[in-house]
Amino acid sequence: MWSSNYEYNRVMAGLIELCFSDGLLTVKDIASSLGVSLSYAYFLLKRLRRDLNFTIRAKPYYEKLGLRFAPCFMSVSSLSTKKALLEVFASLEYTLYAAPCDGHVRGLYFDFVVPMGCEGELLALLEFCSSSGLIDNYSLYFTSSPNNVVMGFEWYDFASHQWVYRWQELVDDVVKRADDSGFEFRALALGYEQAGTAKIDWLDLLILHHLELDIFTSLKSMASVAGVTPQDMGYHFKNHVVKRGLVKVVRPYWVHVPLQNLCMGVIDLRFSKLSCLEGFIKALDRKPIAYSYTYYQVDSSPSILLGCAMPFKEFSMFMSCLDELRSLGLLKEFRELFLDIENSRGRALPYELFREGRWIYDIESCFSKLASMAEAQRVEAKFARAAERAMESK
Repeated sequence: MWSSNYEYNRVMAGLIELCFSDGLLTVKDIASSLGVSLSYAYFLLKRLRRDLNFTIRAKPYYEKLGLRFAPCFMSVSSLSTKKALLEVFASLEYTLYAAPCDGHVRGLYFDFVVPMGCEGELLALLEFCSSSGLIDNYSLYFTSSPNNVVMGFEWYDFASHQWVYRWQELVDDVVKRADDSGFEFRALALGYEQAGTAKIDWLDLLILHHLELDIFTSLKSMASVAGVTPQDMGYHFKNHVVKRGLVKVVRPYWVHVPLQNLCMGVIDLRFSKLSCLEGFIKALDRKPIAYSYTYYQVDSSPSILLGCAMPFKEFSMFMSCLDELRSLGLLKEFRELFLDIENSRGRALPYELFREGRWIYDIESCFSKLASMAEAQRVEAKFARAAERAMESK
């Protein structure tokens, strides 16, 4: 993606960092931030999208849509059961992401969204999986909507075109910032459970659905899907989606290393106090480590789930950094997962399930599939025990 022009490379890197935005940015905002003309900003964006195959997507503010964001880890021993469970849960319309995982938990990782008030139904589904023996155990988190971490170029050497990972520098930076209260931690300032539900309609959700796929989708093409005029769609975009802050973050989907060397993971981090968490998030800014975090709290410990992407060899170095932070008392504990991205599934917001002013949450078919799996597993185990007894009696 780089040219022989040093200044051009700097501007392009700045553009990528700007694409990690809290809320929607206009091209005029981008041009102003980069200090370039509007036409040149359009040229750079075109280069990113068309020539370099960058995709830039928006993530909704789920709480304002009446939804809870709910990441989940499932521990599954049987390989065949794991494959079957992946298919069943990935088919659930409210599963935004599904992937096999390894590490602290060997099994499956999911990003669910749940209509507020329906959390118990998802819990009942997971409890059934656990009690029937389909899964060994699970961890379900009701967290904030995802927040951005700017995966930037602070550790990139533009002269040699190489990434230089300075891990001790990261540890020192976290330690320095651990007692600094100057960083505003937005997830807490807003109150991640009390963001307030906005008034929404089907067209608002259709816009958000398309922005999740590609932020540059034209209003004209959205209008053709909805069967309304571009003017109507523009009104909903400006007066509902933008004014009501229905987009939480904007993020470019790119990786800074070849896919064959890429390790993507989710790390569950629990901190000793809020200032340590704040310092950690701030220290990650503009480094090629993480791209998102979601906030939750358990046992009075401020905690996050951190989405990471880096080369395999650097992931182990990052784990060493976390060990050091734990030994210093800044971090209570952490659990790492490695995602199998080749077998992962993803989808955008299921806007079509919002009807007559409410979300339709029907998971009966999922229950039926899981019940059939559990019965088949029970029968298989019964025959296996019978075969064992027959062999012993001979």
